[in-house]
Amino acid sequence: MDIWQLGLLISKFGVYLGGSALLGGGWILCITNTDTDTKFTLPASLQTTVTRHMRLFAVIGIIFSAFDFLFQVGQLAQSGYAGMFDPVMREMVAHSTLGDVAKSRLVLFASALLYLTYLGHSIRKNAFISNRSLGIFIVIALAGFGYTFTLTGHTQQLQPSFKFILAAHAVIALAWVGSLWPLSRTCVELSTPNLHHVMTKFGKSAMYPIGGLIIAGLLLAWQLVRSVSSLLDTNYGFVLLVKLLFVGAIFLIALLHKLRLVPQLLTGITSPRTLQKSIQIELCIGISILMVTVVLSTAVGPNY
Repeated sequence: MDIWQLGLLISKFGVYLGGSALLGGGWILCITNTDTDTKFTLPASLQTTVTRHMRLFAVIGIIFSAFDFLFQVGQLAQSGYAGMFDPVMREMVAHSTLGDVAKSRLVLFASALLYLTYLGHSIRKNAFISNRSLGIFIVIALAGFGYTFTLTGHTQQLQPSFKFILAAHAVIALAWVGSLWPLSRTCVELSTPNLHHVMTKFGKSAMYPIGGLIIAGLLLAWQLVRSVSSLLDTNYGFVLLVKLLFVGAIFLIALLHKLRLVPQLLTGITSPRTLQKSIQIELCIGISILMVTVVLSTAVGPNY
């Protein structure tokens, strides 16, 4: 692995973390904004914490999207670190699909940063957060990030229908992982009844997306690998198996939360602290999945 490939691995991981925090944080804000049934609203202090977290990762996304572009230029130029600023190579990358991806992600992160700054100001002024504006933010973020996943990588060989499946799979996975840090904060800052309400509502909202995530992942894996021998005898297959093990582990933890830990909150059998530790373990596994995904999309391919 050369320095450029290492740089691309790091920059893509940073981009994935940024997108994950935006999608997951937006998801939590949406489901915890004023509830028409219970009138429950996430406390302003926790809303502020979540929006600050999202703004931080929007900045991280901007930085790593820029570095990802520069590393692409440097890898193409192959003339040392100065190659990242080679004007000819920079123009070539800028007018390619790689340039389209970089520009799209920069626009998405910058727009999110502006919106979240406005949102943070509204929260400080005790203003009502519009469900419509949150919904529009989530839709644009989902569609925008999903679109960028269809433009690059070895998945370019996929048919258009599978590219759509890929986009849905990617954004749901990012949103799930990104939702875990805000959920862990609710374990600290909410009363037990309100924590139970938020976790129950999250579980209901996540049921169909996570089911779709698993089905889409299996379809994509089969489309790319095609045979059990390829899964066992290639580097790509080995890394994919590692990812599947992590996915199985995170899915089991999610089931544990839904079927045991969250229902036991109201009985006192499970404490908020115990639930928080379990969510943090889930978060670590989720980050590991993102890291393996970066390796799959950057360092190895279905033919290796």
